[in-house]
Amino acid sequence: MSQSFVEVVILAVISLLVTFVVFRWLESHAEGQSELMGGTIKYGGALAGFVLVFWLTSHAYERTRQQEDSTEIELAGEYRVELLQSDGQKWMGTATIRQRGKDSRFDITGDVESPRTPLSISFHTVEGVLHGRRLIWLYENEEREVGLALGDIQSDRPARIVLSYSDVSDTDSNSDPHGRLIFTRVEAK
Repeated sequence: MSQSFVEVVILAVISLLVTFVVFRWLESHAEGQSELMGGTIKYGGALAGFVLVFWLTSHAYERTRQQEDSTEIELAGEYRVELLQSDGQKWMGTATIRQRGKDSRFDITGDVESPRTPLSISFHTVEGVLHGRRLIWLYENEEREVGLALGDIQSDRPARIVLSYSDVSDTDSNSDPHGRLIFTRVEAK
């Protein structure tokens, strides 16, 4: 079951309970009308109360959730990437970070040079989130290596992001289980 489905069910149960209390124990009357599949449906009493309470509850919940999941940090853009391996080797690449508005979730895709064939390895986000000023990035590359990268964001529109990464040991195929990634923003000309 998805989290959003569970949240809607919880909102419906709360709305039903509030509606039951209001229309069962208190003397209340309500009426409403709405369009349904090209026609019009009229409802009144407890059903109108349920619809009203459910709508108000879900609207308030959604606004609260949007505020909790927002950030002032703007990551979206094009970046140059330096991969600094634990053995001192350095590889270059590029990346694009996508972020919708002020959402704390983001997506990174890109590629980096490789000493083996193919000459570059692409990577993408499995999950990416900003928790306060902490960037948490779960990634996977085309060689099926999976890992976690962490870093702290210093400004609201960083020109440079430094992350420490670690591959999950069972997925490391290039004997490079940890290192650093440096993302440098490429400004549009």
